[in-house]
Order: sequence, then structure tokens, then C-alpha cells
Amino acid sequence: MPGGGVHRKPCEQIGYQEATDLVRAVHYAASIGQEPNRLVTVQWRHAPSSRPIPERLTRFINLLGQWLRRRTGKPAVWVYAREVGKLKGEHLHLAAHVPPKLWSALDRQMRHWLELETSEDVRHTAIRSDAISPGDMRTGVRSYFLKDSVPKARQMWVQDKHKATGGVVQGKRTRVSHSIGRTARASASASGGPAWFGSDEG
Repeated sequence: MPGGGVHRKPCEQIGYQEATDLVRAVHYAASIGQEPNRLVTVQWRHAPSSRPIPERLTRFINLLGQWLRRRTGKPAVWVYAREVGKLKGEHLHLAAHVPPKLWSALDRQMRHWLELETSEDVRHTAIRSDAISPGDMRTGVRSYFLKDSVPKARQMWVQDKHKATGGVVQGKRTRVSHSIGRTARASASASGGPAWFGSDEG
């Protein structure tokens, strides 16, 4: 499945290796011309469902991957981070590479996916999409995604203005798509493909 399995172990912080993987994945995506350019935020409690959030997340990611592949002919490129806020509850920040001509269609489709799994009205605040300017994914947005990381990762990649939210999620706090994951990066490197910024400094 494009989104991988659901890991239910409680997690309070993004580990250093996970943070490093996200940093490298984002740089690799940029090097192949598919830097994430669309930021999606999902507030699960504004689209209530009886399904556990990890299950909803896996479904959402899989649907996104299938939708993008059908319309672009390429594997989906995305990274995400999960947070728990005092007011928002658990919510998702996802950055994906989406051709601009598909932005409006994808926005409608993502809201529809949320509507399909709830019998209640989906609030307008349940999902929001914004453009990511070129290069921002490797600076400010990356910092924002990693703000709940362990101290070593925060010191390397998180700006002071981005404070940790705290809270515990069930499963991994961050993931990257297979298309920019470790296996894809290693394969590209072995075949003489684009460099993907292999140092920890990202």
C-alpha cells in the first residue's frame, strides 16, 4: 500500500533517524524536480468518525497516492507529520508534490474522502490546502514539520519560532512516501541518478 502499514505504538517525539529521513527525502524530491508544493492540514475532529485516527490516516494517504498516480502517471511524492494540539486535538500536516493544474480538483476530492467516512457535517475547517513556495519545504516548512523532534534534531533543523506541541499519537509521527524513501534514494544513487544530499546536515 502506498501509505504503508499502521503502527500503533504510542509516540511522543520524532526520533532523530526519522527526522533525518524526512530531511533527506525532501532534498531528494527537490533534486528530481518533485519538491512538495502543496501543504494540506487535516483536523480530524472537525470531520468526526468512529474509525481510529491511524486507520483514517492510512486510508487518506492511500487514496491520495492512488489519485495522484492515476492523474500524473507517476508515484506520489509526499511527507507528513502528525501533531496533537490543545485546541485542535490530533491533526495532520502533509506536504505533497501536486501539479498546480490539479490543485482545485484534489482539494475537492480530499474533502469528499472525509465526507465519505462520517455521518455528520464536515466543517470547513476540517481540511485546508495552501501553496508551498519553491525552496520553502527545505527551510521553514521542514522546520515546522519537525518541531516535535528530539532535541538533537531540533537543534539541527528547527527554527526557534517553531515550538513543540507535545502530546502523544498512536503510531509514527512522520513518514515519507516510498517514491522518496530510503530504498528509492539508494537505487537512484547506485544508478548514477541525482545526488540527494546524503549528509546529516541536509
